[in-house]
Amino acid sequence: MYNNYINEKLNQKIEYDTFLLKEYLIIYINFLIKYPKEEGIRHELTKFLKDYYVSSLIEYQLLNRIKHLKANEKLEDECINILEELENIFERQFQYNEDILNGYEDALFFGEPLRAVVWKKDFVSIDKIKMDEYIKRLEKNKYLF
Repeated sequence: MYNNYINEKLNQKIEYDTFLLKEYLIIYINFLIKYPKEEGIRHELTKFLKDYYVSSLIEYQLLNRIKHLKANEKLEDECINILEELENIFERQFQYNEDILNGYEDALFFGEPLRAVVWKKDFVSIDKIKMDEYIKRLEKNKYLF
């Protein structure tokens, strides 16, 4: 249904996920070299990255599921709504990620490891429960002929 848009979105996600992994590795290695005893800070960075990639994988699965839906007018509005919600979540997730990375980079630059903080999200990211909600919305509209 939205193959071009979804393919573009998937390519952007792959590009961003690759970028994020590279940034993580640079920061992690620099922290390991500069502050070898600060295991907790490195652990928090790793946990942050794992959490992101769990959400990212679920988003890939959801995008692929929408991509392979058969054209259906009833589903079109719901797909558009879901894609807009995914875009909003990604924008908030992107800003959150950038803030975390900037905090870690500042900690390295200023020589103050305590500046490196992973704070709690103030938004809902995509998880298995959220994905199931989206799938139920699609399934519900699939049969509304």
